Amino acid sequence: MAWDGSGLVEVAGDADHLFFGPTWSPDGQWLLFADCCHGQDPEHMRSDLCIVRPDGADFRRVTGDGSHWLSPVYGGPDSKGGGSEIPHWMPDARHVTWVRLKPESVTPWPLQENPEVDDHFNRDFRPDEARGGTDLCLVDVFADTMQVLTNNAPGVWDFRATPFPDRGQIAFCRSRTAEPSELWLLDVAAGGARYLTTGMDARAGDHPSGVDHPKWME
Repeated sequence: MAWDGSGLVEVAGDADHLFFGPTWSPDGQWLLFADCCHGQDPEHMRSDLCIVRPDGADFRRVTGDGSHWLSPVYGGPDSKGGGSEIPHWMPDARHVTWVRLKPESVTPWPLQENPEVDDHFNRDFRPDEARGGTDLCLVDVFADTMQVLTNNAPGVWDFRATPFPDRGQIAFCRSRTAEPSELWLLDVAAGGARYLTTGMDARAGDHPSGVDHPKWME
């Protein structure tokens, strides 16, 4: 593609779908992104993972049940946070992160039924109505197999899965229903995750970085 925008290639396009968060595979051969049917899901909660070649060839869905949590909203009124869940490639260019919603999950922050302003942030706090949660998984996009990394009890919401290059580890956030988000670190091969922090004054931690930082990783 030229700097003037010429030579653009449409790799996915459909007015009924929100294709979001494209990321390059480490070998540069694929694009990974989320696909949300926004007309059926105005909350933008559920999506599928897809891959496609840079020229638009070989488009395929990696998941097909709308179980990737696209729009995490966590915490309580004093620690509310949110943002999109971007899927990531692992360094092997085969496996991708999948934040899998448990069946029939409902967050503690549903969209308002008749909002004064109809946007993505018009939500009510209803923790008593929340159910389900999420698990972190890895999906082999070429073998259609998956590995469950965190098999949580209901009421636990893992998100922001962020791989560390060449370390075999994934940083992520965990929020129990209506509670502030915590930062955790998971070892893919050994299994198990350890708690790191709930942020300054325990008000919430969010958006871990995939940049290797020896001082805090030791």
